[in-house]
Amino acid sequence: MDTYGKVCPEDLAHLDFSAELTGNERAILASLITPLNVVENQTLFRCGDPADACYLVQHGLLALEICAAGIGCRRIGTVGPGELIGWSPFLPGSCFSATARVLNAGRVFRIPAEPLRQACDQNPEFGYHILRRVVRVLAARINATRMQMLDLFGPESAHVHGTWEPTGDTYEDR
Repeated sequence: MDTYGKVCPEDLAHLDFSAELTGNERAILASLITPLNVVENQTLFRCGDPADACYLVQHGLLALEICAAGIGCRRIGTVGPGELIGWSPFLPGSCFSATARVLNAGRVFRIPAEPLRQACDQNPEFGYHILRRVVRVLAARINATRMQMLDLFGPESAHVHGTWEPTGDTYEDR
Protein backbone atom coordinates (compact mmCIF):
# COMPACT_ATOMS: atom_id res chain seq x y z
CA MET A 1 0.00 0.00 0.00
CA ASP A 2 1.42 3.32 -1.02
CA THR A 3 0.68 6.37 1.09
CA TYR A 4 0.52 9.84 -0.30
CA GLY A 5 -0.47 13.28 0.86
CA LYS A 6 -2.59 14.38 3.74
CA VAL A 7 -6.35 14.36 3.94
CA CYS A 8 -8.20 17.66 4.25
CA PRO A 9 -11.57 17.96 6.02
CA GLU A 10 -13.05 18.87 2.61
CA ASP A 11 -11.98 15.43 1.28
CA LEU A 12 -14.34 13.90 3.84
CA ALA A 13 -17.30 16.15 3.06
CA HIS A 14 -18.12 14.11 -0.06
CA LEU A 15 -18.10 10.67 1.60
CA ASP A 16 -21.38 9.26 2.89
CA PHE A 17 -19.86 8.18 6.20
CA SER A 18 -18.52 11.63 7.09
CA ALA A 19 -20.65 14.05 5.03
CA GLU A 20 -22.95 14.94 7.94
CA LEU A 21 -20.15 15.61 10.40
CA THR A 22 -19.48 19.24 11.28
CA GLY A 23 -16.42 20.93 9.81
CA ASN A 24 -14.67 20.64 13.17
CA GLU A 25 -15.52 16.92 13.42
CA ARG A 26 -14.24 16.32 9.87
CA ALA A 27 -11.03 18.15 10.87
CA ILE A 28 -10.59 15.83 13.87
CA LEU A 29 -11.16 12.78 11.68
CA ALA A 30 -8.88 14.07 8.89
CA SER A 31 -6.05 14.60 11.40
CA LEU A 32 -6.09 10.87 12.17
CA ILE A 33 -6.14 9.58 8.58
CA THR A 34 -3.39 8.16 6.43
CA PRO A 35 -4.44 7.86 2.77
CA LEU A 36 -3.44 4.61 1.04
CA ASN A 37 -3.45 3.57 -2.60
CA VAL A 38 -4.74 0.02 -2.94
CA VAL A 39 -4.42 -2.32 -5.93
CA GLU A 40 -6.63 -5.09 -7.28
CA ASN A 41 -6.48 -8.36 -5.27
CA GLN A 42 -4.61 -6.72 -2.40
CA THR A 43 -5.68 -7.88 1.05
CA LEU A 44 -6.36 -4.95 3.37
CA PHE A 45 -6.78 -7.16 6.43
CA ARG A 46 -7.56 -10.80 7.21
CA CYS A 47 -10.08 -12.41 9.51
CA GLY A 48 -8.36 -12.93 12.86
CA ASP A 49 -5.85 -10.09 12.40
CA PRO A 50 -5.70 -7.60 15.26
CA ALA A 51 -8.22 -4.86 14.50
CA ASP A 52 -5.83 -1.92 14.65
CA ALA A 53 -7.54 0.38 12.11
CA CYS A 54 -10.72 0.99 10.20
CA TYR A 55 -10.91 2.35 6.66
CA LEU A 56 -13.02 4.78 4.68
CA VAL A 57 -13.18 4.04 0.97
CA GLN A 58 -12.62 7.14 -1.15
CA HIS A 59 -12.35 5.35 -4.52
CA GLY A 60 -12.48 1.69 -5.47
CA LEU A 61 -14.39 -1.39 -4.39
CA LEU A 62 -13.56 -3.92 -1.69
CA ALA A 63 -14.98 -7.34 -0.90
CA LEU A 64 -15.70 -8.62 2.60
CA GLU A 65 -15.04 -12.35 2.71
CA ILE A 66 -15.24 -15.12 5.24
CA CYS A 67 -13.06 -18.19 4.84
CA ALA A 68 -13.42 -21.68 6.24
CA ALA A 69 -11.37 -24.84 5.89
CA GLY A 70 -12.79 -27.17 3.27
CA ILE A 71 -15.07 -24.47 1.88
CA GLY A 72 -12.69 -21.69 0.90
CA CYS A 73 -13.56 -18.01 0.89
CA ARG A 74 -17.04 -16.62 0.25
CA ARG A 75 -17.91 -13.01 -0.43
CA ILE A 76 -20.43 -11.72 2.09
CA GLY A 77 -20.53 -8.12 0.92
CA THR A 78 -18.87 -5.29 -0.93
CA VAL A 79 -17.87 -1.85 0.27
CA GLY A 80 -17.54 1.13 -2.07
CA PRO A 81 -16.84 4.85 -2.10
CA GLY A 82 -17.93 6.71 1.02
CA GLU A 83 -18.35 3.56 3.11
CA LEU A 84 -16.58 2.37 6.25
CA ILE A 85 -14.89 -1.00 6.34
CA GLY A 86 -13.78 -2.52 9.63
CA TRP A 87 -15.97 -1.80 12.65
CA SER A 88 -14.04 -4.18 14.95
CA PRO A 89 -11.41 -1.55 15.86
CA PHE A 90 -14.03 0.26 17.91
CA LEU A 91 -13.77 -2.60 20.42
CA PRO A 92 -10.35 -2.55 22.11
CA GLY A 93 -8.44 -5.81 21.80
CA SER A 94 -10.67 -7.21 19.07
CA CYS A 95 -9.79 -8.95 15.82
CA PHE A 96 -11.28 -8.54 12.37
CA SER A 97 -14.24 -10.85 11.74
CA ALA A 98 -13.79 -10.94 7.95
CA THR A 99 -11.15 -10.49 5.28
CA ALA A 100 -11.13 -7.35 3.12
CA ARG A 101 -9.83 -7.77 -0.42
CA VAL A 102 -9.58 -5.07 -3.09
CA LEU A 103 -11.75 -5.73 -6.15
CA ASN A 104 -11.12 -2.43 -7.97
CA ALA A 105 -7.98 -0.39 -7.31
CA GLY A 106 -8.52 2.87 -5.49
CA ARG A 107 -7.77 4.90 -2.42
CA VAL A 108 -8.74 4.26 1.18
CA PHE A 109 -8.30 6.33 4.30
CA ARG A 110 -6.72 4.35 7.15
CA ILE A 111 -7.92 5.47 10.59
CA PRO A 112 -5.88 3.94 13.43
CA ALA A 113 -8.04 2.47 16.17
CA GLU A 114 -6.41 3.78 19.33
CA PRO A 115 -6.17 7.45 18.27
CA LEU A 116 -9.76 7.29 16.98
CA ARG A 117 -11.04 5.87 20.28
CA GLN A 118 -9.06 8.54 22.17
CA ALA A 119 -10.56 11.30 20.00
CA CYS A 120 -14.04 9.87 20.68
CA ASP A 121 -13.34 9.83 24.43
CA GLN A 122 -11.88 13.35 24.48
CA ASN A 123 -14.72 14.85 22.44
CA PRO A 124 -17.95 13.03 23.38
CA GLU A 125 -20.04 14.82 20.74
CA PHE A 126 -17.59 13.73 18.03
CA GLY A 127 -17.58 10.23 19.50
CA TYR A 128 -21.36 10.09 19.53
CA HIS A 129 -21.57 11.17 15.88
CA ILE A 130 -18.91 8.65 14.81
CA LEU A 131 -20.51 5.78 16.72
CA ARG A 132 -23.95 6.61 15.27
CA ARG A 133 -22.42 6.14 11.83
CA VAL A 134 -20.76 2.89 12.87
CA VAL A 135 -24.11 1.60 14.14
CA ARG A 136 -25.63 2.45 10.74
CA VAL A 137 -22.87 0.38 9.10
CA LEU A 138 -23.55 -2.53 11.46
CA ALA A 139 -27.31 -2.33 10.86
CA ALA A 140 -26.79 -2.34 7.08
CA ARG A 141 -24.46 -5.36 7.31
CA ILE A 142 -26.92 -7.25 9.52
CA ASN A 143 -29.74 -6.48 7.09
CA ALA A 144 -27.61 -7.62 4.13
CA THR A 145 -26.82 -10.85 5.99
CA ARG A 146 -30.52 -11.43 6.65
CA MET A 147 -31.26 -11.00 2.94
CA GLN A 148 -28.48 -13.44 2.04
CA MET A 149 -29.96 -15.96 4.46
CA LEU A 150 -33.36 -15.62 2.78
CA ASP A 151 -31.71 -16.26 -0.58
CA LEU A 152 -29.83 -19.23 0.83
CA PHE A 153 -32.70 -20.92 2.63
CA GLY A 154 -35.52 -19.97 0.27
CA PRO A 155 -39.05 -18.72 0.90
CA GLU A 156 -39.89 -21.39 3.49
CA SER A 157 -37.28 -19.96 5.86
CA ALA A 158 -39.16 -16.66 5.95
CA HIS A 159 -41.94 -18.26 8.01
CA VAL A 160 -41.64 -18.61 11.75
CA HIS A 161 -42.31 -22.20 12.75
CA GLY A 162 -42.60 -21.65 16.47
CA THR A 163 -42.68 -19.10 19.22
CA TRP A 164 -40.68 -18.56 22.36
CA GLU A 165 -42.70 -19.10 25.50
CA PRO A 166 -40.94 -17.13 28.23
CA THR A 167 -43.09 -18.49 31.06
CA GLY A 168 -41.94 -22.08 30.64
CA ASP A 169 -38.57 -21.37 28.99
CA THR A 170 -39.41 -23.81 26.23
CA TYR A 171 -39.70 -23.56 22.48
CA GLU A 172 -42.92 -25.00 21.17
CA ASP A 173 -43.82 -25.68 17.54
CA ARG A 174 -47.29 -24.52 16.63
